[in-house]
Amino acid sequence: MKKGKILIDFERCFACKTCEIECAFSHSQEKDFFQFIENPDRMPSVRIKKIGQYITPLRCLHCDFPSCVVICPTKALKKDENKIIIIENEKCVGCGMCVVVCPYGVPHINRDKKIYTKCDLCIERLKDGQLPACVLSCPNKALKFFEFEEKNEKVRSR
Repeated sequence: MKKGKILIDFERCFACKTCEIECAFSHSQEKDFFQFIENPDRMPSVRIKKIGQYITPLRCLHCDFPSCVVICPTKALKKDENKIIIIENEKCVGCGMCVVVCPYGVPHINRDKKIYTKCDLCIERLKDGQLPACVLSCPNKALKFFEFEEKNEKVRSR
């Protein structure tokens, strides 16, 4: 499995929202793109925001010390062996504490359906040796997947 993080080249992002759409589509159960687009319940894990002079895709940064994991009262959030913060939606009660403590404002909760969304780095795609959907779909190559080398990973853990 590939291990790494998504990096953003702010000067290349022009807010086309392709990453949002591809993210939501790749995580949906729908396989027909046109039916997917018509679905008002689609929830991308990446959202385009303007922050100061920059336009950026906001997504989970998979923090080294994630406050969302610590605060979750039901332990629905956890950091897996690959350092990816994952959600077990069946445990999520939609309390929103993760939203409150995230310094980046990343988590999104549909409180009616108790569905939590945030970037999972397309973990299933990484397991298959593929890039995350947002990285692959970005027409301007503003998103890049930076793969950790095992040697660098050992240095970082010291």
